[in-house]
Amino acid sequence: MSYRGILFDLDGTLVDTVVAWVDSWLATLSSFGPEITRERFLSEVYLKNRALGEVLESLNLDPSIEPEFRRRRDERYIGELANVSWLSGAPELLERARAQAPVAIVTAAWVSYVDAMDAVLDLRSRVDLVITADDTPGKHKPAPDGLLMAAERIGAPPEDCLYVGDQEFDMVAANRAGMESCFVRTDHARGHIQADRTIGGLSELRFD
Repeated sequence: MSYRGILFDLDGTLVDTVVAWVDSWLATLSSFGPEITRERFLSEVYLKNRALGEVLESLNLDPSIEPEFRRRRDERYIGELANVSWLSGAPELLERARAQAPVAIVTAAWVSYVDAMDAVLDLRSRVDLVITADDTPGKHKPAPDGLLMAAERIGAPPEDCLYVGDQEFDMVAANRAGMESCFVRTDHARGHIQADRTIGGLSELRFD
């Protein structure tokens, strides 16, 4: 079909940030006491896009530490983003997509993270719009709010949009927004992910 809007997730879909994000979380957790395995973190936190407060509660940590925890984690992570890189084929894919329709990024990352990536990758110049977690407080994926906001701002009906992501909650958000979903399979995915399309890498994505 001919799309009127092409939307992308950011972390793990276009930009290689997963290891840095997980490492920053685990190092910060360790500084407050709890030691959890990388596998447990991936399955119970990362793949579920759980809010920080919920994670702290599940680990029996005092909720009052949330501001300091966030500060330490973000300081570590933003420092790591000085070495961030595109995933293979991402810049070329964005160029192809933009030749077809307006392109937006809809991410659960905070704007401070996106700013750090942009400083290295000049990411905002490659798309028409970026929607971050700051734009949809309390309504992050799998809620469809960010996707619907992006569609409205680029002037594209949701049913004429494609959303590309690497997590199950990305596909759920696309479905709730009434968009076509495309799942990019990665090493971090678990089990069968329901999506309109599934690809093994960005080079496989076609817009016709």
